[in-house]
Amino acid sequence: CERPDDQVVVLSQVLAHEINVGYEHLVNQIVSSVNGQRVRTLRCLTEIVDASRERFLRIDLAPQGEVVVLETNELRTATNDILSAHNISSARSSDLV
Repeated sequence: CERPDDQVVVLSQVLAHEINVGYEHLVNQIVSSVNGQRVRTLRCLTEIVDASRERFLRIDLAPQGEVVVLETNELRTATNDILSAHNISSARSSDLV
C-alpha cells in the first residue's frame, strides 16, 4: 500500500572505498528495503540505518534485484573516511540529522 508522502530513494552512485569493493557498478538503483524494512522516504532510510543493531545491513535494490551487504559497524567507521576522500562536508542534509 503506497502512501501520499512516499518517495523514490535512489542510490545514484557508490563512492570508492575498501568497504564497498564490488559494488562500484551500481548506479541509479532504487533502494527498496534495508534489513527487510521497506524504504518509503530518505528520512525512513536514515532512521532504519541509524537504529540498526544487526551485524550486517542488507540493502535490496530495484529494478534488477541487486543486494548490497555491508558490515554495520565497519560502515559507520568508514563513513568519515569516505566523506573526507571525496571532499563531502556532511553525510546528510541538516533536515535528516
